[in-house]
Amino acid sequence: MNEKFKSLSNDTALPILDFMERYGEHFKEQLAFLSEKQEKVTADDINWLLGSLSEEEKHIMKGNSLEGKRLELMKQAGLEGANSKELLEVFPEELRGRLRCSIDSIEAAIYYIKDANRAITEMIERKLEIQRNLFGTENEKPPSPFIVGGDTYTAKGSRVHKPPDDETGTFKA
Repeated sequence: MNEKFKSLSNDTALPILDFMERYGEHFKEQLAFLSEKQEKVTADDINWLLGSLSEEEKHIMKGNSLEGKRLELMKQAGLEGANSKELLEVFPEELRGRLRCSIDSIEAAIYYIKDANRAITEMIERKLEIQRNLFGTENEKPPSPFIVGGDTYTAKGSRVHKPPDDETGTFKA
């Protein structure tokens, strides 16, 4: 038994359990969104990424709101500062299984959310590094076009211009 917190009655535990199940659903929704975002980053779908900013902000704001509600609910139940293990210890025996499932689901979702965010960040950093290597940065000049057979080409192989035909620098049609 936990000496730090007193055991909860079913009347006190049920609202916490219902909330934790809703909280877990939020994390599942956020994970689904991040999985889609990861696919769009991989596909360089800039339009989708730009359009999804408000949806991502909505997920963040909802998560912050839910976390505030969770903290308030825990405080009202006399469980301020309790971790998941301590919460399980003071929960009524008949509700512990459901709470354990909710906690496991939340912890797994948080793990995968962190992993998806890390992967997305790494992909974007790699893509930016490739862009810097190909085109330079604001402080550097991009690689100069190269000349092949008298014509100038970009790194992508597009012909930039035909060099002048004579010393005056005029072009002949």
